[in-house]
Amino acid sequence: MNYATFATAEGSPGGGFNPITPDAPSGTILPYVYTEDIKASLEKVVKLGGQVLTQPAPIKGVGLFALFKDPSGNKLALLEMFEEEK
Repeated sequence: MNYATFATAEGSPGGGFNPITPDAPSGTILPYVYTEDIKASLEKVVKLGGQVLTQPAPIKGVGLFALFKDPSGNKLALLEMFEEEK
């Protein structure tokens, strides 16, 4: 991935910076929300009127992520950490 990441103090979330693309123009952010069960969380997204944009996919050495839109159209991501990373 062409994605710059950073780490913070132990126990605190890190983050990253995606490259500027037509789908991710300058000035946009993609908040990641931690979940212990990404599939159940995606089911709840749909139940509450959101839309799943991508099914869970692995981030090597980190966990699973998926993209969704909330009922207002905001784009967000879910992150379920791999067991060894929790």
